[in-house]
Amino acid sequence: MKRVAVLYNDDGDLLTKGASDDRLAWDGGPAVGREVAGALERRGFRAYEVPCGSEIKSLVDRLERLNPDIVFNVCESFEGESRLEAEVASLLEVLRIPFAGNDPLALGIAHDKARCKELLKGCGLPVAEWRVFSAGTLTADLAGLAPPFIVKPRCEDGSHGLTARSVCNSTDEALAMAAETSAIWRQDCLIEEFLPGREFNVGVLFKNLVLPPSEIAYELPAGLPNLVTFEAKWVRGSVYDRGTPVRIPAENVAERLAEQLRSLALAAWRALGCRDYARIDLRLDAAGDPRILEVNPNPDISPDAGLARAAEKAGIPYDELIAGIADCAFARAGGR
Repeated sequence: MKRVAVLYNDDGDLLTKGASDDRLAWDGGPAVGREVAGALERRGFRAYEVPCGSEIKSLVDRLERLNPDIVFNVCESFEGESRLEAEVASLLEVLRIPFAGNDPLALGIAHDKARCKELLKGCGLPVAEWRVFSAGTLTADLAGLAPPFIVKPRCEDGSHGLTARSVCNSTDEALAMAAETSAIWRQDCLIEEFLPGREFNVGVLFKNLVLPPSEIAYELPAGLPNLVTFEAKWVRGSVYDRGTPVRIPAENVAERLAEQLRSLALAAWRALGCRDYARIDLRLDAAGDPRILEVNPNPDISPDAGLARAAEKAGIPYDELIAGIADCAFARAGGR
């Protein structure tokens, strides 16, 4: 029987930054680990749930004792630091343990939103224009950008640091918000043009299988910006949770637009060297043309998360999705 260690983050009380409600996001690690392990067991694998913990030596010792055929890596942080997600994948490479999920390079590039945008733009792909607000100098040159703007931490994911106040209607407001965000998150920020159009996400699986686009169907009260905030993702029953339903698949999408979305998603996947599973977020500009917002390698793989729901709508049930991702790792391992 093929042996799979399901590696997940269990940050618990180690969280040290952001608002106290931040644990609403990171405490999901053990739940994801259980779901993935259960799906693997139902598909005939022997699955072991392995928390990352907070000590590298303990983690290495446990993996060496288990000696799994592969690791299914759903670890999104280490010691509460999302920037260490890529380093966990690097550790698996150093230990020469084949693993399911994206490699450290793709994870690292995607985590740095500015570097990711530079890569995508350099590949000729359309992105929302941006400037970097430096935490060191508390400045950013916004020449060439017109409001409204959106301000976001440079190196976070899961909508961390995003609230209704992140959308700013003037240069002064954006610079003040960037200074505040930078101080809270202890890093640079992006000040980015806030695109006015529809928002989509497109999943890519296995070896370049592109799922049909899904859409964030904004139904928010007047006065609130159309934005997937932290509350929208993590605070059940909040105004933003209720006002950001996801249509899977997206409705009333012209075939030309659907093809553009699929093509851009696949191009972004290839530009970052993604593998196994990723989600690409896109939004329409004022002319109705799609631009890439972000690339998300190793997005939430819970059964009720968008990627799994989109896969199921495309005829790939959850257990088959998880087994298919694991099989990608086994193929790279050469049947180890």
